[in-house]
Amino acid sequence: MSDDPRMPEEPSPIRVRPFVIGAALFLILLLAVFAVAWGLTDFWSQRPMPAVPITAPQADPRWSKTTPQLQADPAAEGASLRVAQEERLQECRWTDSSHAFVQISIAQAMALLARKAGQGRLRDVLPQPVIQTTEELHQGQAAQSSPGVPTATTSSAP
Repeated sequence: MSDDPRMPEEPSPIRVRPFVIGAALFLILLLAVFAVAWGLTDFWSQRPMPAVPITAPQADPRWSKTTPQLQADPAAEGASLRVAQEERLQECRWTDSSHAFVQISIAQAMALLARKAGQGRLRDVLPQPVIQTTEELHQGQAAQSSPGVPTATTSSAP
């Protein structure tokens, strides 16, 4: 403030009134929320609880009465699983019901590839994939290919 009575006081660049009104509305809203919460808590605490019997889940007739079936010997079961998987990798079998594809052992496949590569006939063993357009893939239609040659979208292995 200046000491000169003729000089008017400059207005403050910060308007205080909107902040005061906003703070008052916020406090009123906060009090209303607390009042509603207190009223609901008081209302719910005076209501009698429903008489629902609480039973143990084991009393349900659907509850399994047997003990969990755990592995008796995990190491032995894991070893037998590995042996079964190794045997399956070594066997020769048809991979489809139409007998178009056969599974052979890895050693046999490597020997076949080496023999065909040495003869320059690797394409006889490994068919070239057929490139399909996006539209064909979305429609589920296979591109035109020669019979017996799988397309790039089939999961059968030679």
